[in-house]
Formats: sequence, C-alpha cells, structure tokens
Amino acid sequence: MKHGANISTKMTDLGWNRTIRNMHAMDRAYVMIGVQQGERHKDQDTGVTSDLVDIAASNEFGVERKNPVTMRRKSGGKYLKVTSKKVPERSFLRSTADEQRENIARQVQVIAAAIIDGKMSVHKGLMIIGLEHARQIKRKILMLRHPANSLMTILKKGSSNPLIDTGQLMQSIRAKVHL
Repeated sequence: MKHGANISTKMTDLGWNRTIRNMHAMDRAYVMIGVQQGERHKDQDTGVTSDLVDIAASNEFGVERKNPVTMRRKSGGKYLKVTSKKVPERSFLRSTADEQRENIARQVQVIAAAIIDGKMSVHKGLMIIGLEHARQIKRKILMLRHPANSLMTILKKGSSNPLIDTGQLMQSIRAKVHL
C-alpha cells in the first residue's frame, strides 16, 4: 500500500434499521378488543340509556341488583319492598380468549415476523388480530345458550339467546388499535 492512499468504507443498511424501528413500534402498540367505552344502549321498553360496557360486564361476570319498589298499603302508608334481579355469569370475552389462546399466539407469531420483516405495518397486523378475535367473540355471543334465560325474560325479549336482545351488544364488539 502506498503512503497517502485514500481508503473509503461504505456502510449499507440491509434492513437492520427498519427492523429495529418496527420492533420499537410493536413494543408500544396494542389492540383493544371488545365493547369500547362510550357505546350506549337504549332500552326499547323504558327508553333508559345505559353504557354497554356496564351491560357487558354484568353478563361477563354476573351481578345481583337490588331494585327498591315502593308499594302502598291499604291504609295509605308506604313501605319499601326490595326485590333482587340476578344476572348469571355468561362469559363471552374471557371464555373466548381462553378458548382461542393458542390460535391467537400462532397468529401473533406470524404477524410479528411479517412486521419485523417490513412486510406489514404494525397497525395492519394488530387490526388483523383484533378483527379475528372480535369475530370469535361475536360467534360466542351467537352460540352461547347457558345459563339459559328465565321464562319471563324469554317472553319479554321474544328470544331464548341469553346475550342477544336488540343486537347492540354484539354490534358493539370492536377492535381498536393504539400505536
């Protein structure tokens, strides 16, 4: 080598920087699947509006509500009769997640590899996972039969499906990606 010869080095990124960027993007991102906050339900009989998150939670975990009812005695005095309404646990979110755990894990592996390789965006990958899981939750709502509705509820709703009345709960199941 001669004294004073110019030597240069050229660095070529073959995708490493993109891979690191995509991994960082995945680290912060997530998808929320289920009933999103702010969804409302209007009771057809009473006109009362409720938060669908509360309705979903009542069915998912079960709840016992005490409903005070004022009644009059013949003498004109009032007394309070407390009745309770029990909504049995009808898990459709947790049970679907448990049943689909292995499928979701496989899907996450495939999609994560595609994101790292730059073949898919983080948003698109999470949306694919979210939409598939939302579809499974809706299927569970349609198929769930136990515990069954009471006869009074069946007569009121005109349906024996425990989780379907107006269809609003099922229609409110969504996937929302957060980056």
